[in-house]
Amino acid sequence: MIEADGPTDEEIANATGDALQSLVNHPDPDVRASVTACPAITDDQLSSLLDPTTQPVTVRWAVALLPYPGISAVTAQDPHPVVRAAALSAWDLDDGLRTMLEADEKVAHACSALSGTMR
Repeated sequence: MIEADGPTDEEIANATGDALQSLVNHPDPDVRASVTACPAITDDQLSSLLDPTTQPVTVRWAVALLPYPGISAVTAQDPHPVVRAAALSAWDLDDGLRTMLEADEKVAHACSALSGTMR
């Protein structure tokens, strides 16, 4: 949840340039996850939001759900199974990566947890 004094949905949706970059670098991970929906976000900004050494799972998962070409190839290799699970829904996921993820037990558990049907 974005704090009351944080940016509004409208501010996030309309951000460009330096304002958008400041949202990408915002200290609140909820803001960083929300900024993924901004139509002006660049590939470089999305790449920075996929960095597992600097971004929490919630931010990387938000990026993984985007329908942009090439994101699934990155998110399929993420260290966290929830992010890898999100890659399974991508329209452009390579068949080899899809097979790898479908055989990944941790991804299967993540999919079950996300769908509410724990095995």
